[in-house]
Amino acid sequence: MLAFPQFDVNWLALPEGHHRRKEWVQAMAEVTLTWLNDGGSVDIWLKHYQLVRQYALQSAWVHYIPEQILPHLQYIRFGSGGRGEDSLYSDLDYAIVTTGRVNREDVFEALHRFVRGMVDFGFPPCQGFVMGTNPRWIGSIVDWKRRIEQYLNYPDWENVRYLCMMIDGCPLFNFEAWGSIASLAYEGIRNSPFICWEMAHLGIHNTVPLSRFGHVQTERIEDVEYFQIKEGLINPVVHAVRLLAIVYQVQHLNTRERFMALVTGGQLAEDLASRVQLALTYGWQLRLRTQATDVLRGTVPTDKIAWSTLTEAERTLTIQHLRAVRELERFVHRMFRKPR
Repeated sequence: MLAFPQFDVNWLALPEGHHRRKEWVQAMAEVTLTWLNDGGSVDIWLKHYQLVRQYALQSAWVHYIPEQILPHLQYIRFGSGGRGEDSLYSDLDYAIVTTGRVNREDVFEALHRFVRGMVDFGFPPCQGFVMGTNPRWIGSIVDWKRRIEQYLNYPDWENVRYLCMMIDGCPLFNFEAWGSIASLAYEGIRNSPFICWEMAHLGIHNTVPLSRFGHVQTERIEDVEYFQIKEGLINPVVHAVRLLAIVYQVQHLNTRERFMALVTGGQLAEDLASRVQLALTYGWQLRLRTQATDVLRGTVPTDKIAWSTLTEAERTLTIQHLRAVRELERFVHRMFRKPR
């Protein structure tokens, strides 16, 4: 039975709350390692953990945002949070939709307090600055629709990346208007062969770290070879499946649900989907083990693992899964030809 330790929302206000939150994250790491070592399902872990993350976000949001401003802001989760696939230490990717009655200056300080407070809960700031403190990721409904229109009219690679991020957006609280915003990006991508080609060729192609001879391509940092778990194994799957979901009008955000819909609709071969999902499960397991181990060691959790720490059997299994993901990558690459 998976039972995560409970935390007290009062820790947000107590002077010693900083230490309490860190102790809680360590307890979460211990439970996670025990669960995985006992053969527990990653999918069950993800399902239960998303509820914990949501509760932490909602509690902190209400705590840090002043009461007079709160009704004018809607928090939109992006990335793995929007898809319901957050790991133990996933980035704080989010956007803000305002009523138009407050401006960025009114909320800037409160948003920064919120971001700082979430670090202790295992929400590091987004390295790509996809957060409401960035002017690009905050605005009224009118602002957002105008922004999307601009991205679609000038679809360079940077703008295409922003559009694709919006597809995985999910409101933290009930906010039906987000659907009309996201649908503009969704339909814009789906109806643009050029944008689909960009994502397939610039965002997915050659992202699986396998050489032409089938060897894993690691990254050397201070004489240590590291395997990039998220960038090399998880992201190629997530991005490829998202692109297929957009093209075939699959409305699900969760990668597992997207897989199921694509197989059911006949757009993705069941055998390939099955092997890639096993690879995704393996990637999630490896990432969780690595992050939990880092937390318990007192080091900053990362998405990479020293290649030398894997056993020979684990290295073989990693290569096997990467080959399956490479098949999906090539399938998507061949599917989207550059428009003439």
